[in-house]
Amino acid sequence: MDYFMMISIIAIALVGVLFFLVAITVLGRKNRIVLSTDYHKIFVIGIVFLPLGIALLALFIIFYGWASSIFGVPLSGISASYLLVGWMNRNRWAKK
Repeated sequence: MDYFMMISIIAIALVGVLFFLVAITVLGRKNRIVLSTDYHKIFVIGIVFLPLGIALLALFIIFYGWASSIFGVPLSGISASYLLVGWMNRNRWAKK
């Protein structure tokens, strides 16, 4: 009985999230909101989170071994990609 309740709650949550995403998409198309990307902020996010990901990776390797080093890899990878995207588009950084 508990398993069925958990599956039901997850299904209702997924339907709610799907409804929310569809509503945002429909409203966004009606208003035609044009947003520009600030690549300097993306670069700064990469700079901030890359050392954090590397430190997390090192801590898990030191304390738990190589098998649990998977916890720092996604954060390091996403941070490195933000860093590279921001750096490659540095000519589009917002002028202050």
